Amino acid sequence: SARVSLRLSSRVLWTLAVTQFQRFWAFLTSSSFTMGFDRFVEVGRVASVNYGTDAGKLVVIVDILDSARALVDGPTSGVRRQIVSIRRLNLTPFTVSIAKSVSSKDLLATLNAEQVAQKFAASAAGQRLANQAKRAAMSDFDRFKLTAARKQRSYAVRKEFLKLKKAAK
Repeated sequence: SARVSLRLSSRVLWTLAVTQFQRFWAFLTSSSFTMGFDRFVEVGRVASVNYGTDAGKLVVIVDILDSARALVDGPTSGVRRQIVSIRRLNLTPFTVSIAKSVSSKDLLATLNAEQVAQKFAASAAGQRLANQAKRAAMSDFDRFKLTAARKQRSYAVRKEFLKLKKAAK
């Protein structure tokens, strides 16, 4: 009788496992399920270089060599065609439809037609890079003026906040 109860419990467990798997598979194949990550390393993916002499410049992945390296080209930003480690690339949400190992001339025409540089400059990542470049070019006096302006703004905001807080009582 102990053997029968063990057999029943294993059948019940197997049925539960199959049911859970079926529910999970239905969830994965439903239209409401979306992958959490959508910036894959692929031919035509626009990326910015995050390290080295070309840091901050836009490139396009032209070919994937292996799991760690890609052939990139950046005709609009002055980056020559070269092999770069994928770790040195920040993938952007932008892609261009190009053939594998396309020539620099055709890639430039595609990038200009799709206005990728303008789209990137308008994105949050592009604005962040522009702000970093602007701050790197600031002189000591410019940094001092920025600090003084921040203090004035903080004082004005604090003053208005205290007025509103006093009026709310």
